[in-house]
Amino acid sequence: MKKLIISLFLCLSFMSLPAIGNGQTRITQAETDGQVMHIQKVYKIIDTFKLKVDIFYSSQSLEKENNTAIVFFHGGGWAYGSPDEFFTTCERYAKMGMVTFSVDYRLSIENGVTPHKTISPIESVMDAKKAIRWVRENAGKFHIDRNKIVAAGQSAGGHLALCTADTPMIATFMSKAEKQENQ
Repeated sequence: MKKLIISLFLCLSFMSLPAIGNGQTRITQAETDGQVMHIQKVYKIIDTFKLKVDIFYSSQSLEKENNTAIVFFHGGGWAYGSPDEFFTTCERYAKMGMVTFSVDYRLSIENGVTPHKTISPIESVMDAKKAIRWVRENAGKFHIDRNKIVAAGQSAGGHLALCTADTPMIATFMSKAEKQENQ
């Protein structure tokens, strides 16, 4: 009997694990308004990197137009971290009817140990700016008002969120960096 209970517990535990793959959808029961959908898309391919964005939304948000979007960038000193840092926050805001995104970006450490020779915080900023452009380009699919996109982050992610703002100083700096990247 004890083995049966343990086996049942393990089976139910594994059945509740999320299955997230490229383009797969994970549905989480929301507390009030039905379900929160979680999908993952590639927003940028560069060198050997396929950078992904995790998207959270509810059926409520797809029923209305002009949704607010929040794009989250994880912390970790541009070297560590993962988009799943903001999954709980994304789900919470999606339950409120917003469309939320948690972004993956290039990190300056390879395999968690070795400094990467060609990636610095500058490349992380370029990825963050591309992620915001991707959200704006795909706003219609998620009924997002392109003028109501918020960028947010924690630590290094806060820096990336700030750098997505279109200020003259950042625009000049980034255009030089992007020209070098495209050569």
